[in-house]
Amino acid sequence: MNRQHLLLAVLGVVGLANAGDWVLNSAIQGPLNEKRERTAALEEAIEKRTALLKETRAAGLKIDQWRKQSLPADPELARSLYRSWLHDRVNEAGLVNATVDSGSPSNRRGLYAALPFSVRARGTLDQLTRLMFDFNQAGHLQRVEDIGLTPVGTNNFDISLRIEALIVSGNKRRDRLSRVAGRVLASNNLADYSVISRKNVFGIGYRDPLAETVVTAITWRNGQPRVWITDGTGEVVKLSIGEELGTPDFRGRIVSAGDNKVVFAQGDAASQSKVVVAIGDSLATARPVQ
Repeated sequence: MNRQHLLLAVLGVVGLANAGDWVLNSAIQGPLNEKRERTAALEEAIEKRTALLKETRAAGLKIDQWRKQSLPADPELARSLYRSWLHDRVNEAGLVNATVDSGSPSNRRGLYAALPFSVRARGTLDQLTRLMFDFNQAGHLQRVEDIGLTPVGTNNFDISLRIEALIVSGNKRRDRLSRVAGRVLASNNLADYSVISRKNVFGIGYRDPLAETVVTAITWRNGQPRVWITDGTGEVVKLSIGEELGTPDFRGRIVSAGDNKVVFAQGDAASQSKVVVAIGDSLATARPVQ
């Protein structure tokens, strides 16, 4: 009987422990976990709503700014005013034979209307640069979708532009273009963009200066060679061993010269290379020393 009582007591204790675990998990821990999950879900929802509100406010500010930059609300008046503005920019840039055309506006989901324009003219890269400078100084809602350049003669191009300008819904301005200044230019100084035309990206009239710079002679005095190098303008440079020829297109130090060739060393001591040019040949023919 004592053993049976002891076993029953043990079983009772185990049962009470299991009952306690059930009470803890179902009556206490379970509701606490559910409350934590609901709290976490609410906090996540609040964060999402806060972020959405922030984005909405930012979008509202952008829309307000876009309305200030928009073309006038009336499509026909907007087309006439903007076309006239474009024509003035083309003329002020000095382009000739200019035509500025416009197409019908297209409505984009009621949010804005897009007006297409095209420009055709003839001029230089300097004049085109001036046109693009003036174009981007203005703060209209506009963009150049395509530029076409066809070389004509030595310095001129037939130029074609496709441009799109926008009318934003809710814009109340009706009788004039925006007076907002553009903010896309890296510099407000036109001279900073003159490098565009100086680069001669189309290679018009390009002459390779290396092909026109020739090793014309090697003379000797007191057993030492003297190398004569003539550039495309006819100017002659006379260099001795150890002296350097430095031009924008070629830089090398003369390390040796024979009766019919000269060897130049290029680069610094860590990465030096040598090239050879024969008398009567241009620097464009320079070949690595084998």
